[in-house]
Amino acid sequence: MSENREDINAVHPFARRFLFLETKGFKTFVFFALLIGSLALIAADLIIHRHAYFTFEGWRGFHAFYGFLAFTFAVLCGWPLRRLLGRSENYYGGSDDDA
Repeated sequence: MSENREDINAVHPFARRFLFLETKGFKTFVFFALLIGSLALIAADLIIHRHAYFTFEGWRGFHAFYGFLAFTFAVLCGWPLRRLLGRSENYYGGSDDDA
């Protein structure tokens, strides 16, 4: 966001303190912080010995793969739940002319 006077006046006063989140430098910092953290966790997974209860728990990357599958399952469950719990667009009655 450019820092001219018109843009600053268009932003709510309570939101002005968070404008640094839109700067390119902050976005670059967050990207590299996540990249370094991910690489550190991958390196730790290769070094740390796990005391696995089941044999497949001791496989390299098992927990990452299992977490990815669980998250994918949770996200994909949203489609059937939408059909089961969702309402039609005109559920609350009225026609489009009432707007």
